[in-house]
Amino acid sequence: MNNTFNPVKNKEEWQALVLEHAKSGLSQTAFCQQKNICVSKFGYYRSLFVSHDKPKIKAQNIFTPIQIKKPEHITAER
Repeated sequence: MNNTFNPVKNKEEWQALVLEHAKSGLSQTAFCQQKNICVSKFGYYRSLFVSHDKPKIKAQNIFTPIQIKKPEHITAER
């Protein structure tokens, strides 16, 4: 097996590969093996491009406040 990878020269090439991967339905590993590119480098560039497209979630919108009340009648059963 050849351990040399195809050289990717610039961000535009990485971005095109990330878009191609998204459409391929393949795992990152399978895609990188098919294209003969380094998985760790692909993951790095993918994280650069994908993180810019994700919507930001505000922490205060995730939870709904609730109130806990003590029960009015507690019966002890033995």
